[in-house]
Amino acid sequence: VILDYEIEPGYLRKLRRITAYKSVKLIFLKKKYSDLVESILKWDKFDLFKKIVKEKDYIIRAYIPDERIQLLSQRLKLKACGVSFYEENRSQLNLMKFLDVMRLAKIETLFLNSSNREAVMDFFEKNKSILCKPNFSIGGKGIREISNITEVEQFNKLKESGIEYVLQRKVKIDFEGSIQFLFEDGKFHIYVCKTYNLNNSYIGFSYPCKIEELDQIKMDAENMLALFMQKYKNDMDSFGIDFIISDDKIFYHDLNARKTSVLYVLTLLKRANFNFEECQNFKTICLYLGIEKNKSYNELQAILEMSDIPNLTENREGVMFINPGTINIGIVQVVSVSYLNREKEYLEKLQRQLEEKGIECQWLSIMIQ
Repeated sequence: VILDYEIEPGYLRKLRRITAYKSVKLIFLKKKYSDLVESILKWDKFDLFKKIVKEKDYIIRAYIPDERIQLLSQRLKLKACGVSFYEENRSQLNLMKFLDVMRLAKIETLFLNSSNREAVMDFFEKNKSILCKPNFSIGGKGIREISNITEVEQFNKLKESGIEYVLQRKVKIDFEGSIQFLFEDGKFHIYVCKTYNLNNSYIGFSYPCKIEELDQIKMDAENMLALFMQKYKNDMDSFGIDFIISDDKIFYHDLNARKTSVLYVLTLLKRANFNFEECQNFKTICLYLGIEKNKSYNELQAILEMSDIPNLTENREGVMFINPGTINIGIVQVVSVSYLNREKEYLEKLQRQLEEKGIECQWLSIMIQ
């Protein structure tokens, strides 16, 4: 694993307690450039590294296997997993074509860059409340709601920005979720999660979810995977697809043809010896919480350890702070796991503990109701 930043030592020690992570080799690059690929290419040990990996049967796996990862693949002369799959399925236009082939329901969508003013006004008049979203986006970034004619009139400015946008009918949301396709041990494992979104942006998930449509969603997932596997064969990595249930209809609205935030957490939990497939009582909630920017991982961890909340890495039950690199920007990711239906109770208790120490958490109370 190559990073251009250092992992908090205390967090790394916690990961090392999990057997699967003891064998992971970590490389921290000392100089950080515009992105990780540039940091690797300008690494003073790059030539030596290239020579070492050339002698082994390695492949490159990345969070986002884009054109930068393809460049790194070419320079290292190693295969990068999932590049074509990502490139050919990352946009809303690609998703619409895919849903047509699958004969699945679509949310009414208008592609802004190829539409004139009259078409846009007609779309707004018909749907009244619409969402404007980038054709290419991550985690809901850049999505905005348009609810009046003045905002619609500004669509020309969006067209001139050079970024592709789509307009989409805003549907009533009865349930939001995602299908996670986790590639591990040479095969895909499928998980259906409930997702939490605040102002159209992803802030967490819970697993498992129990909904009437679950069997249909799983069947759709198997059919989707079969179609993708037929086309891309062995050139696919883990990925996800988001859905909304509205008036008993399932709408698949975002295909993330790359690893997702949910998948990283599920992978962590699986490696901590949680057997999702066989354990019926396993429940987890994972949330991004807003906190003050001047707090540290060690400070938060000390508060957690002083509480009576079980230690997740030692007990397979309880709470764990993960991905501490976001704490310095005022966001902490916390995962709560329970076999005793206490996952919400642990989060509520954590919030009280933090507030008693003067650390206020945003969003938590909204999510765990």
